[in-house]
Amino acid sequence: MENTTNPPEWVIAAEPQVKEFGPCRVIGMNYIGKNQSGEIPALWHSEKGFIHRVKEIQPSQGAEAGLAFGICRCVPGKTDGSFEYIAAITAAPDASIPEGMMEVQLLQSPYVIFTVRNLTEIGKVWEYAQKWFAANPQWEGFCTPKGCDCVHYPSFELYPADFTPDGKLYIYFPVKAK
Repeated sequence: MENTTNPPEWVIAAEPQVKEFGPCRVIGMNYIGKNQSGEIPALWHSEKGFIHRVKEIQPSQGAEAGLAFGICRCVPGKTDGSFEYIAAITAAPDASIPEGMMEVQLLQSPYVIFTVRNLTEIGKVWEYAQKWFAANPQWEGFCTPKGCDCVHYPSFELYPADFTPDGKLYIYFPVKAK
């Protein structure tokens, strides 16, 4: 039987941690679909992608400055596996929302945080997280078969200010105690 409580060696942290996060205002660009043809990397890197437009956003200052997010949310009414992905950065409280972008408020919540060694391992960590929830029934996510509130409490990838494609990043899942 596979061990689902101890993370595989590609998860850096010895065990995912539960910590408070939020509130946090972010501004970014979104994509809705299934990412079947690399649409998420294109959202970040294409000629009209987020990386090329990020300077249009007045960034936040202090501890949150320079953080980037890949926010994942369900799309109400969609049952075909489509989801919304938002490439975003922390924004100043008074920052205007540039045309073609959107604002998301990440609400305060406890989050279970998974450390990812680098971008090539991100899919494996998303998969492992589902096993972690099954092995840790004391925690429940905000998007379950019983109901979904990921519009208000989405899961997200957090990219540190000094992120490089070979560097570590984090996946945050909002949780509540059962």
